[in-house]
Amino acid sequence: MIPTSSQLRLPIGIEGISCLTYLHEDEAKQLFALGTTDGRVRIYRSLNRRFECTYQKRWHKSIRCLSLLPSTSHLVSTSSQSGLKVHDIESEKRIWAQLHAHKKSPISSLLCTSPVVFVTGDEDAIVQVWDIRKPGAPCHSLRIQDEEQEEEDLFGAVNDMACGDSQNLILAALDNGSLAALNLRKARVEVLSDTLGYSARTVTVIKNNKVAVVGTEDGAICLFNWNEFELCADRFSPFAQRTSKATAVGSSSVGVGPSMSPSVEKVVKVTEDMIAVATDDGKISLFNGYSDKNRA
Repeated sequence: MIPTSSQLRLPIGIEGISCLTYLHEDEAKQLFALGTTDGRVRIYRSLNRRFECTYQKRWHKSIRCLSLLPSTSHLVSTSSQSGLKVHDIESEKRIWAQLHAHKKSPISSLLCTSPVVFVTGDEDAIVQVWDIRKPGAPCHSLRIQDEEQEEEDLFGAVNDMACGDSQNLILAALDNGSLAALNLRKARVEVLSDTLGYSARTVTVIKNNKVAVVGTEDGAICLFNWNEFELCADRFSPFAQRTSKATAVGSSSVGVGPSMSPSVEKVVKVTEDMIAVATDDGKISLFNGYSDKNRA
């Protein structure tokens, strides 16, 4: 845990921070953007442990996701009202928008795959592909469902997405606890894993696109070998000695018991062999490769 004296404190008032993304790898600038629950985007410059707000404007009613298109200055934002916007952060102008991208379903995840293409997932398990060179309808759209299941809303929200070398194959972490491998060009579900028991909150790809890492609501980290997404290859629970935020406040959520570990809310690749794991008790931990030994 970061010492209190080193924690980042930004005066944003009563607004809640809903998302954060870094904008450049240039260490001299260290720009990052915050999205807030009242729809504002704030861009900060970090230098010598000081933080200067260089931009602030309301883009939506409420922001859910932010991500920068690779190798560009174009920032994609999504809203709880299913809106999409792309702004050029250098000219500070909006260059693309689709205000009803997912009809009435809130957008729950965003993945930028190229300088002009990004993918969105919503709370009704619908995934859509967008190209900022083409206004209007999405390039591809599919609903995640099992042909053998009759219930259309079985899978719930698309909580997170990731891709490997092939941008046509997207991995989606689903609220029902499954990992889905999606072929976007053919608009079909290639593979659905067995359920992991709890909501799959986050997914990333490591080991030079050989392993997918999934974090779950019950604090587990699950490993899948590439092209073997049906079954989890390894699973460990490194946070078993800690208590989830939901349990600490007496949550009555289904599946949340008295010994519930903190939920794994985000897994980020640091290197091909190291991941950073953020949990809902406010802590970030580092793990090296396949080892379940906490490194920091």
